Amino acid sequence: MRMARRRQLGLFLVMSVALAQTGCLLALAGAGVAAGAYAYSKGNLTTVLTGDFANSWHAVCEALGDLGMPIVDMRRRDLGGTIEARTAARDRVVVHLQAISAVHSNQAFLTEIKVRVGVLGHREISERIIDQVRFRLAARISPPRPGTQVLPAPAAGPYLPPTVVPNAEAMSPPP
Repeated sequence: MRMARRRQLGLFLVMSVALAQTGCLLALAGAGVAAGAYAYSKGNLTTVLTGDFANSWHAVCEALGDLGMPIVDMRRRDLGGTIEARTAARDRVVVHLQAISAVHSNQAFLTEIKVRVGVLGHREISERIIDQVRFRLAARISPPRPGTQVLPAPAAGPYLPPTVVPNAEAMSPPP
């Protein structure tokens, strides 16, 4: 019985190394991304989302704001960084982001996101954060729907409240 278990473990290790050497492991990770999969281990919730690092970073900041978790610290370096926030119960929320380079130039950019809530982790809150990040990231990288008007970015200066863009047909020409 023990010999069979050792043989299975050895075979598994050899197959893992072979897959890693041929690049199929990245293909398996991509399949997990397409399914929206994530892993929860030792209090950390880890997922890989489709999106470049800059958009993912901003999506995390927006998601934490949506959930009422004020950001207390942000440390960003080249293509990685950490955002720390607090829950309403004052639990520490740490979100690590790391860009994953695409193998081929025609593949989408990927970003690995790890979330930990509190000392021991809180799976439900972590999943809620990831779901909100996924929603915010989709809104940032999705093209606008047909028929919607995209307004140019406002010039730098004081904040102006948003204005309603009137329908061109309803406007009368100037005198």
